[in-house]
Formats: sequence, C-alpha cells, structure tokens
Amino acid sequence: MTEPDKKPLPTPADVVGQWAKAVVATEDAALAVLKAEMEGLSVLFGGESAARTPEEIKADEARTEAGFDNMPV
Repeated sequence: MTEPDKKPLPTPADVVGQWAKAVVATEDAALAVLKAEMEGLSVLFGGESAARTPEEIKADEARTEAGFDNMPV
C-alpha cells in the first residue's frame, strides 16, 4: 500500500499571493476590454489621435474664415 501524498496546507502568504495574482489578471482583462471598446468607438465616431500644432490650428481657422467670406448676406 502506498502512502497518500501529504501536501502541506497553504500559508496565508500563499493564499494572499494567489489572490493578488487573480486580482491583477482580472484588472488586466478589464483594461483590455476597455481599450478595445475605446478603439471601436474611435472608429465609429472619429477623433484625433495626436495634438495639433499651432500652425495646423491656424490653417484650420483660416480655412473656416475663408468659407465665411463667400456666404451670401
């Protein structure tokens, strides 16, 4: 007859360590879902990914103003 494997009970530190790993894995998964959701929304609604330079802003404003110059009164 063979003796059954006697595994020691986990210490509180082991239990807390496993719990912490589970919490981190859950947060990782939640952040991955949030990132995918935000990327999907940016495709649907558009948006700018980088900050614009002052020159780009001025050029945009000049195009808008030029469009107003041709409006009938």
